[in-house]
Amino acid sequence: MKLLYTFAFVGLLGLALGDAEDVLNLSKENFTETIKGDIPTLVKFYAPWCGHCKKMVPAYIEAATELKGKVILADVDATIEKDLAQEYGIQGFPTLKLFQGGKMIQDYSGGRDRKSIVNFMVDALRPILSEITKDGIADLMKDEKAAFVMISGDEAKEAEFEKIARAAKGGLAGNGAFYKASAADAEALIAKSKASAGQVIVKTFGDDDADYSTVDVSEELGDICKGAATPIFGELSRDTAQTYIESPCVILFAEPGNAKHDDQKKVMTAAAKQLRGNGKVLFAWIDAKELGSFKDQLGVTADPAIAIVEFDGLTKYLFEEEFTADAVAAWAKKYIAGELTPNLKSAPKPEKNDEPVKIVVGSTWEELVMDDTKDVLVEQYAPWCGHCKKLAPVYDELASVLSDVESIVIAKMDATENDAPPPHAAKGYPTLTFFPAGKKDKPIPYNGGRTVREFAEFLQKNCGTSFELPEGLGSAEADAPEEEEEPEDDDYEGEYEDYEDEEEGDEEEDEEEL
Repeated sequence: MKLLYTFAFVGLLGLALGDAEDVLNLSKENFTETIKGDIPTLVKFYAPWCGHCKKMVPAYIEAATELKGKVILADVDATIEKDLAQEYGIQGFPTLKLFQGGKMIQDYSGGRDRKSIVNFMVDALRPILSEITKDGIADLMKDEKAAFVMISGDEAKEAEFEKIARAAKGGLAGNGAFYKASAADAEALIAKSKASAGQVIVKTFGDDDADYSTVDVSEELGDICKGAATPIFGELSRDTAQTYIESPCVILFAEPGNAKHDDQKKVMTAAAKQLRGNGKVLFAWIDAKELGSFKDQLGVTADPAIAIVEFDGLTKYLFEEEFTADAVAAWAKKYIAGELTPNLKSAPKPEKNDEPVKIVVGSTWEELVMDDTKDVLVEQYAPWCGHCKKLAPVYDELASVLSDVESIVIAKMDATENDAPPPHAAKGYPTLTFFPAGKKDKPIPYNGGRTVREFAEFLQKNCGTSFELPEGLGSAEADAPEEEEEPEDDDYEGEYEDYEDEEEGDEEEDEEEL
């Protein structure tokens, strides 16, 4: 199971301002019949124990009521309809998929609020690439949504544009649409940004402050569309998380109503305008009061508090330069060019490290884990993690048993206080990884059982140095493997839990959230 650190903001359950009966309950008996029609059908695969699913219920019902008679919003209990869940590759909850004409059209990756769902489904009613007239163009220029208009006249480019539009549409969360128009009908757009047949005029999100530019059809167009369809400097919250988490994001932590922070937002907006529509990074602000623990987790201490965050792996780059719009924009451009180095958090190096289990901190990862002469098994843990606590005595015993094998290092790192290099960042707790001597570029994730014997047998098989297993290690069946534990609410990870895939193993923690 691939677990991604992504934003899932913890919120209170509210009351739905709609009718629950407007959400259609699907099973294997009525699923095929429902999705085979021409009406766009959004299906939410959920688990009754899933906290994120429960929180989404009010917004989903409200959207279903608002869209009643136009589209279908439906539910599938994946814990009961296991065959359907397997058929569509459901690995986490909630997972939403759009169906039409008996086919799965695309995954839904927008926000879990009513507005995002409604916008997405209204957009689903439109053709992928619509013909638009002069009057339609006048209307879209007044609309805050982004628009991507190809000037007709090049059939090959139109076909290529339609493929890109089909792939990119789902990521826009209803905040943008794709069109084609004749040069005559697109006269008002061409006046904003000159374009010829086969080129695309991009209107960014916004009404009075929208930007217009002309781009050629290329592989980068999808990213450009995603950037153009995102507010220039919006709030990253529980409702808008899915708009931002799939792209690197330049984030300012700010407190609403704070005059100094309001001024900082103006500077960030000016910086964002310099990179608007590039599709490589997005700009957003986060409520520093509500989500201060995430700021702490990133290690952002400067004022203003700014970081570029890659949510898959939680790689971050901290802004530590003079705070001007030009400086922020230049810094973001360096990131795009690959010229920045990630900031890794580290606890102080321990004064003594002579216990069988060696302590790793961020600053000693290279020294201890990447020592090419050693076979290193490292555990990334969280102090609050129940699975980690249960593993601790087994891990200590393993280290003691193998303490005479000088080429083997058994190590652990508190991943709430330290960062591993981005390729090795923990995806859950505990994360166990083996780094073989002479092959540090080919680490092996450990997914085996959690008894001393099972760990030792794994090491015996994969270490470069041969050794004999000591007697009396116990039965390999003494303890069954456990699932990795998702972060809890008290730390950063609980506020930004994995928005994409919540697993049954997290049921107890989800109930505690509510």
